Amino acid sequence: MTPSDPLPAKSSGAIVKAQQLIDNERRIELLVASVTDYAIFMLNPQGYIETWNPGAERSKGYTATEIIGKHFSIFYPPEDIASGKPARELKQAVETGRFEEEGWRIRKDGSQFWANVVITPIYDQGHVHIGFAKVTRDFTIRREIDVALRQSEERFRMLVQAVTDYAIFMLDPKGNVVSWNEGAERAKGYRASEIIGQNFSKFYTPEDMASGVPEELLSRAAQQGRVEIEGWRVRKDGSRFWADVILTAVRDESGELIGFAKVTRDVTERRQSEELLRLKQTEINQLQKMEALGRLAGGIAHDFNNLLAGILGCAEAIGSAFTADNPAKEDLELIEKACGQGRQLVQQLMAFSRRQVAAPKTVHLNDIIRSLMPLIERAMGASIHIEMELDANLKVIKMDVSQLEQILMNIALNARDAMPTSGRLIFRTANTWVDETSAVDGLPDRPCETVELSIRDTGTGMNADVLAKIFEPFYTTKSAGRGTGLGLSTVYGIIQQNRGGISVYSVPAMGTTFKIFLPTQGPVPGGQNPHPGPSSETPIPHGNELILVVEDDPIVLRNTVRALQRQGYSVLSATNAEEAVESFRKTRGKIRLLLTDIIMPGRNGKQLADQLVAEDPALKVLFISGYTAETVADHGILAKDISLLEKPFNSISLSNKVREVLDS
Repeated sequence: MTPSDPLPAKSSGAIVKAQQLIDNERRIELLVASVTDYAIFMLNPQGYIETWNPGAERSKGYTATEIIGKHFSIFYPPEDIASGKPARELKQAVETGRFEEEGWRIRKDGSQFWANVVITPIYDQGHVHIGFAKVTRDFTIRREIDVALRQSEERFRMLVQAVTDYAIFMLDPKGNVVSWNEGAERAKGYRASEIIGQNFSKFYTPEDMASGVPEELLSRAAQQGRVEIEGWRVRKDGSRFWADVILTAVRDESGELIGFAKVTRDVTERRQSEELLRLKQTEINQLQKMEALGRLAGGIAHDFNNLLAGILGCAEAIGSAFTADNPAKEDLELIEKACGQGRQLVQQLMAFSRRQVAAPKTVHLNDIIRSLMPLIERAMGASIHIEMELDANLKVIKMDVSQLEQILMNIALNARDAMPTSGRLIFRTANTWVDETSAVDGLPDRPCETVELSIRDTGTGMNADVLAKIFEPFYTTKSAGRGTGLGLSTVYGIIQQNRGGISVYSVPAMGTTFKIFLPTQGPVPGGQNPHPGPSSETPIPHGNELILVVEDDPIVLRNTVRALQRQGYSVLSATNAEEAVESFRKTRGKIRLLLTDIIMPGRNGKQLADQLVAEDPALKVLFISGYTAETVADHGILAKDISLLEKPFNSISLSNKVREVLDS
């Protein structure tokens, strides 16, 4: 055969095959050499180092000339060497096909780093063991992050487990997969025979492929040399995982782009944990915001109630000098009505912030509903039909009557606005057992029996977005001037204050149902009606006892003193605790009642009362305040044996309460 003769077909095929093997080996060499975040090297069967890549030099500090030929145990701490750990790892890799662990390793300079180590036995075509492939990555920073995350998770009672899967493979310049490792198969689900030759865009979501994300990443990596990004990726079975991806451009000696090295890590659990932490922080921020708003409401209530008390007292004083037919009487009545509306608004603010003081009594919910029904019927109008389905065997509850009336009226008025033309409003009561499966917010975790109040309307209903916001303060769907946005937040605050629960069900165009659950106090005691109807009017009570009035607001102080004097009482006044103590001691036990504001500069009214009662146990105490700040209440419930008159008050309520305390 002459040199010009063509090679036989068989020889030509063998040369092509050999060239392919050389090309594959070349690609593998370039892949390993391009990876700087991993130490990738080979050991002979006895554990002596035969190859060394730049990543190994970067992480361990040895150059190839310094380390090739040395035993790989040089990287282990003395105690591991003494226990024969390196040899055991090689043995385990041979027996099981793979060894992986994390542990301390030592660099050339003696410093330690936390390493992720994978040792895989290598066999030739005859299945003869010829050595080991060893991949090491410095996980020191990740370990520190993991420790910090575990501490954070412990604070929020969450468990975060980081599962790290590495897919290391190579792409050609067009993005087609040309090599595939075991980690890639574990992470993405494809075997090498299924994926080699396919474009790596198969791992991307349809929306990312449509927007050209895979091509953009290849372009950026080619221009910048390296791209790291996180995003959703798709496994063979169609499931998605959140991936941390490093894409590195691979170039030959001449600088020509020959492909890309790609490392993918599944960080789905880490992302979920971060999202949980973010949501938890959002929840904490919202609670802090509500607490701050509640404190602001308390401060506003204190000052505003003092103003209302002053206006109401002055109006009453002026009115007492007029005859019944005086035209100014009508104006004074309007002033008193405006003060009442202002007081109601302040009470709503206090209720939603759970700072409203309640005086709970044992009551029967059915009686409250019946007694309030005439007012509800007038508010609803003729176009709305009202029905009552009240359980005759309903158990009693312990709650402030005015708070129950607020709940009923606020929900009824919301129902009226949801039925502008006509509709039905159904009140229903029942004894209901609730437990942890009931999903009622606010109730205790333990099973308990409750009284259930259901209020259902056939109105316009609410969609999910509106339903999620209905208890937020100042949120309203009504037009300007038709609501404060405090009605339902007031309801929620009252129910939470009384350790009850509430749930809402609503369907657009079909109506809304509010279900309220309140802890029971057992059956009606002795068969008596715990909520008697209003008594007939009685004359304003008088007296002649000596009363000490302590109030830092001069207008409220003057009006209170004058109102008591008109009823025959002898009155001493003071603007602070120091003046009060001085006046008290001068009278030598003649003062029968201390009437004091709670919130005052310096010592508050409760501290003053404690001191004076210690000096004279027979002294009666009546507190007045527009905001107690928990001074005389526990979670908004009036403390035992405490008498309180809330501002603003008129002379009738003042006289009645004073007489009640003196005669108690």
